[in-house]
Amino acid sequence: MAETQDSLLTGTLARLTLGAVVNPAFTAQSSKVNIVACQINEDFNFQRNPCSPYTVDFKTTSITHTYIKWLTGDGYMIVNQNSITHTFSDFGNYQVKMILSNATCTDTISKTISVDVVQDDMIITPDTTICAGAAKLLRTRPALKFCWFPVTFLDNPNSPNPVTTSPNDITYYLNSESSGNNLITNGNFSGGNSGFSSAYNYTSNNVTEGQYFVGTDPRAWNRSLGSCVDHTSGNGNMMLVNGSPAPNVEVWK
Repeated sequence: MAETQDSLLTGTLARLTLGAVVNPAFTAQSSKVNIVACQINEDFNFQRNPCSPYTVDFKTTSITHTYIKWLTGDGYMIVNQNSITHTFSDFGNYQVKMILSNATCTDTISKTISVDVVQDDMIITPDTTICAGAAKLLRTRPALKFCWFPVTFLDNPNSPNPVTTSPNDITYYLNSESSGNNLITNGNFSGGNSGFSSAYNYTSNNVTEGQYFVGTDPRAWNRSLGSCVDHTSGNGNMMLVNGSPAPNVEVWK
C-alpha cells in the first residue's frame, strides 16, 4: 500500500486580470509518478486476558520490517515493539492499526477489536448455604481460559472446579474465555462445495492445474495423488486442489 498526502492550499484572491502573454522561450514539460504496490503482506494477532478484561495483547507476524508503529484506537501510539500489552479504559469497539515499514514501502493493517464482557451463567453451582466448617465444590461450564475472584478460601484458584471453605458470606465471580459460534460457514467442507468461492475451476475429475474438488479421497480425484483421509473424523470431506501455474489465484474465500 503506497501512502499519499494531499496538500491543502488556502489564500485570498482580490482581483485577477487575464491577458494574452507570448513567451517563445517557455517550454511545457510533463512528469509522471510510478506507484508500486506494497508487498509486506503481514498480519497481527491479539488475545484477551480473562483476569483483566480491559487488557489485550497484540503481536505482529512480521519478521522483515524495519519499523513498526501501533495505533490502539483510543489515542495511544506505541513504536518499535513487535508485541504490546494495552489496557483500554472502557469497554467498546476500537480500530487498532499496525503500521509496518521496510526498505521499499509502508503498509497498514487495521482490525476492529471488541473489548467487552458478556454476562452468562458460567458457574453452575447455585447460591448455596453451607454449615460452618463445611466445604463446597464450585462447578463451572467448560472454558478455554478462566479467572476466579476473589480467590479467598479456594483450595485451588487455578482449577475450574475449586472447593471453598469460606466461614463467611461470600460471592465468587468467574471471568472466562469460551468458544463462540464459528464465523466460517462450512469450514470443514461437510456441506460440500458451498459456503465459499474460488477462482479455481471445480471438477470431479482432475486433469490439469488450477482445478479443485471437495471429496473424501484425493486419489479418486487424481490417480497420481496419495490416498489420505481428513484429520478429524477420518472419513469426512476435504478441499482437493491442483495448484494454478499463475500467481495470486484465489483458492478459497
